[in-house]
Amino acid sequence: MDLQRALEILEIDENATSSEIKHKYRDLASIWHPDRHPENPQLQSAALEKMKELNAAYDYICSYLNSKKYFNRETESRSEGGNWTIISCSACGVKNRIKANHRAGTLKCGKCGASLFDFKDSDNSEQPEERILCGDDNCIGIIGVHGRCIYCGKTYEEAKKEYTSREESRQEALRRQFKKIKARQKWQYGFYLFLIAGVAVFFFVIATISPNNSVLQNGSRQKVVSPKKAKTIRPREETVKSSIDIITNSERILVKGLAAYDTSLIKKLLNNSSINRHDIKTVQKNLSILGYNSGQADGIIGPKTLSAVAQFSNDFRIEPSSKYCSDLLYHTNFHATIAVIHADWCTLIKGDELKVWVKNQPIETKKEIEKHITNTKDPWKIIVLLNLYKFDKKAPPPLPLPTNGIMKLSFVKGVAPLKIVTKHKDQHHLIKLINITQKTESLTAFIRGGTSLYLEVPLGRYEIKSAVGKTWYGKKFLFGPYTIYSRLDETFRFEIAGGKVRGHIIELFLQPHGNLSASTISAFNF
Repeated sequence: MDLQRALEILEIDENATSSEIKHKYRDLASIWHPDRHPENPQLQSAALEKMKELNAAYDYICSYLNSKKYFNRETESRSEGGNWTIISCSACGVKNRIKANHRAGTLKCGKCGASLFDFKDSDNSEQPEERILCGDDNCIGIIGVHGRCIYCGKTYEEAKKEYTSREESRQEALRRQFKKIKARQKWQYGFYLFLIAGVAVFFFVIATISPNNSVLQNGSRQKVVSPKKAKTIRPREETVKSSIDIITNSERILVKGLAAYDTSLIKKLLNNSSINRHDIKTVQKNLSILGYNSGQADGIIGPKTLSAVAQFSNDFRIEPSSKYCSDLLYHTNFHATIAVIHADWCTLIKGDELKVWVKNQPIETKKEIEKHITNTKDPWKIIVLLNLYKFDKKAPPPLPLPTNGIMKLSFVKGVAPLKIVTKHKDQHHLIKLINITQKTESLTAFIRGGTSLYLEVPLGRYEIKSAVGKTWYGKKFLFGPYTIYSRLDETFRFEIAGGKVRGHIIELFLQPHGNLSASTISAFNF
């Protein structure tokens, strides 16, 4: 066995920490231990072979890390004038550090107890090796026959006590940090209340001493200015009428089915609005994504920009109205979001091929499409529809399964533990964790069937959605048309309660006494 094979068996990468290696071994051992399958001899036999393979891989990685560790210790000892050497055990392969002048045949291996100079092969037992892992969860070692960890040198009780003390210190630090955050929030809340009250008092004083209610003193005589005599400036009626005429004429042309927009009309509509340079720059960028030649995105309304806006308004039938500029900004943002994923969106929406495909779908599928696509304000639902359409048309080839882990992350550091366990080998899961308060997607993770994934997430309340399937076609198509989408009915709260961080363990498979249910959702709601 080599290092790469051992890493593949434990489903970890070469950068995994000792704690991650240990947790992964424990998770896999809890799944594949033969005692978990007493009623199925065939599965028990397969689990026995898998357990031997896991033990061999774990021992190899332990030996590999020990060799690096003892090599470093030997180098340090020699630099200090010591005279040490490394002897590999012929039975288990573990490297033992001994004095160079020690007589041969009088020392035993720290792990298996075999003589370091006895080259007999160790017996291969039919049962998996019973082992005691070090009490420190961050240590990868195993308790040897001499009662101490072969990696850190501590007994199980010493390592467990040190790990517990370290965890209590970490939790105490979290509690102090949480109290500081609460105190800061209370202070900010009081400051904002004081600021709002001060602003209210300021405007009250200004309103009290305003010219319409002020008292003018002239010697002993006082004069009160009546607010009824105040004059207001009326807007120019000519400007309002000219804008209404433009809109009315444009609507009349649209009814006739002709091109409603030209550059002169666009210029009048933009000049009679309050659109700023930043919005114009955003429109220019969106038009470039959609394939229109709007010139340089500089926020200046030039001939190219006017021509591109006119062409876009004609193609997507944006009606002229008093809200034309806001409609233009909204529609360009909407369609540009789709065009980033599907560059041929403009061609598809102008042609009939997509409409024919939707028309030929089964009745249930057409109802689902009409329910989610009609008058939708979410461009991602359009993107999902195009993904289904292109998968049906192109039939892309299957791709290798992604490795277990996070595919997309929107936070910097998590606090609360979350463990997700799967069982069936052919049911792979793509998990989305949605923050209910912020209404944002916190992370996306992939979990291969029959494995588990451990995460740490920020405190808050979340819901979990999953896409399940057998064959992977990539992030755009997921598991193809056979993808099963679901949402767990329960919401999950991660919080600090009683001085402890509260997390969850979720098992995504049917059980006789399960306490969690899921509801099927459509691809448009995933």
